[in-house]
Amino acid sequence: MYSFGTTSCTFSDSISRSWFFEIPCCNVSKYLGLSFNRSAYDNLRLYGSEPFRTLVKITMFYLEHGKVLEALESLMDLRDFDIQEEFLFERTMYKFVAGETYTITNANRIKAIDDALNIFQAAGSTHQVNRLVDHMKLVVKANQFHSDDFDALIEMWDGTPSTKTPTTTTVS
Repeated sequence: MYSFGTTSCTFSDSISRSWFFEIPCCNVSKYLGLSFNRSAYDNLRLYGSEPFRTLVKITMFYLEHGKVLEALESLMDLRDFDIQEEFLFERTMYKFVAGETYTITNANRIKAIDDALNIFQAAGSTHQVNRLVDHMKLVVKANQFHSDDFDALIEMWDGTPSTKTPTTTTVS
């Protein structure tokens, strides 16, 4: 649970199923949480940025609800963060969300999305890969978006993350 002053929200595996907010309330939460209280949350975790993660989830929420302009605005806010080199999760999620947002606005960033999924897969985060693929399906539906490359990417990753294994070399 994340608390922003008097406003709180809950996140779970699927952004759209876990939020109980409407879009206007999400806008207020973003403003309150990231404008006024950001410094209080900046160092909540030693190797992560809670405000950044929250804004990524808000951006994903916007995309799942067909609010591309709001997602672009949130993406611009994400660029203002100073994300340290060791914050690999944040860097990878930014790569994913930026790639997805720009692809929906007709700037093909399929490689960035695929790279992010590959990073999570290589790290053994198959649950995260599955959540992101499910998220991509919701975004396609919410935005009535069609791209052969995007569809192919979803098809390539759909159902395969848990069985896809990295190539290993046996040393004898």
